[in-house]
Amino acid sequence: MPAKLKDAYWRVVTDCLVEFHGLPRIEAHRRVRELRAKVESPPVDPQMAEIYAPELADLFYNTEPFYVAEDIAGQQLDEEKYKPQYQAIRRRHYHEQASQT
Repeated sequence: MPAKLKDAYWRVVTDCLVEFHGLPRIEAHRRVRELRAKVESPPVDPQMAEIYAPELADLFYNTEPFYVAEDIAGQQLDEEKYKPQYQAIRRRHYHEQASQT
């Protein structure tokens, strides 16, 4: 996945944390940075590094950012209730990314 699309993905996660879970933006950014580093970095454990493949990180990006935000916040939400807002967040960030290319 191109870096710009990954950036847009994480901006969607961040906005979900702020807008739906009520996290302060600074805390949302911190949590997103931590998870992104784990997803995109090979494990330090040599035994795990043997089975690590960059393709595994790409598989992560098949998960909807809404669900990733839920996992980070530790709070499940009614997806239907937030669907219009979520779609607007996605459009905003993916449209920004598309207009920058």
